[in-house]
Amino acid sequence: MKDKFATADDYIAYVAAQIKERPAKGHDVPRLTSLANLLYHSYFLKFSDSLETSETKPLHKERIALTEELGTLLGRDLKKRAVSNSSLIFLISYPRSGVTLLTNLCVMAAPCQQYAAMKGALPWFSKESCPGYSPVVRLVKDHCMRPEYEKDDKLVTIRDGRDSLISLAYMTLQKSVHNFSRKEQLSDFIKWTDSDYRFGSWIDYVRNIKKYMRSEKDILVRYEELVKDHKEFYRVLQGIPEMQHLDEKEASRIYGRAGEIKDRISKSAANKGWGFGRVIKDEDMSLFAEWSKNRGSSSWQSVWTKPAGEVFHEMGGTDLLIEMGYETDQDWWKQL
Repeated sequence: MKDKFATADDYIAYVAAQIKERPAKGHDVPRLTSLANLLYHSYFLKFSDSLETSETKPLHKERIALTEELGTLLGRDLKKRAVSNSSLIFLISYPRSGVTLLTNLCVMAAPCQQYAAMKGALPWFSKESCPGYSPVVRLVKDHCMRPEYEKDDKLVTIRDGRDSLISLAYMTLQKSVHNFSRKEQLSDFIKWTDSDYRFGSWIDYVRNIKKYMRSEKDILVRYEELVKDHKEFYRVLQGIPEMQHLDEKEASRIYGRAGEIKDRISKSAANKGWGFGRVIKDEDMSLFAEWSKNRGSSSWQSVWTKPAGEVFHEMGGTDLLIEMGYETDQDWWKQL
């Protein structure tokens, strides 16, 4: 591509012209679906590091228009369930539970296309509109376990909800989604995730992964194991056909770049304002003081209050913590 086209925009214009020539060239579904996949690829060529800037909007709008045009030309052929000889894997993760790290490690292990299924995310994936053919593995990120994923292959991450909720509270605060910043407000934040957060509560997330993890190929990935060493990542590789040939030594080598991945994420333009590396001492941000000293580790014991624990327990959180192996005591919250 680099030899033939000066920019990604030139490439997209070429793809658009090819699609518009379709009536003159006859019914050629493989050619058109390949073009549509290349169009998705071109989006990454231009915006690999910042997919949510104002500059992306015109290109995203054009891409959607071309995809819809292709869907009109192909009719039901394009609207079939998106299947291919290459793996289609949904990466399901409650926010702040390791899905970005896992995705980047997988991309280092084999050629992959990355997508997101959340509304407003770029580049967006849907079984209804995304081409069925793909020459490489497709990894589709979502923060919700949806009924339509029941029969799909899934990598599902899980993290102790008491830790993920603190990290989530900070990240959503940085995006000005709420104003909860003090330890005594944690109980209100937990209620807010249940009533107003776009991806719902941690409790509903766990209930849904239990309900819809039905495929024999589904893999549950523990955040705590993933950030500890390469072994959890190696177990993931053994469940993806295109990556099964990699031995544990190669998995360890790839995992050795996890620090590089975290550094790139922290410096990404899309994550500006999230305060990576900042140690919080402001009294008005007391909810995050201990957490900020060692992000990624488990520090909930120093943050959670009895009212927060009681709210979480009454919502059904304790039973799920015990079932997922994060707690053994039904009365843990009484001891806060």
